[in-house]
Amino acid sequence: MENIYKVIISNPIYIAIAAILSISIVYKFVKKIFKLFIIIIALIFIYVAYFHYTGKDTDKLKEKIKDKVGQVESLPKD
Repeated sequence: MENIYKVIISNPIYIAIAAILSISIVYKFVKKIFKLFIIIIALIFIYVAYFHYTGKDTDKLKEKIKDKVGQVESLPKD
């Protein structure tokens, strides 16, 4: 493992290739996380719209959200 590290560090072309691969991997990861975030936001929007359209009681939903937010806020900080 150390030998591979020395070979990569000693040659600028290998460093460039490693940097491009690293950037590509990070970009793909961020892109997937962003897509997941957009899907979750869309599902939440559809869920709330369904409750609004059907006229069901959203007060319970609001209370659950407030309770969960309160639990997260009460977590100890570093």
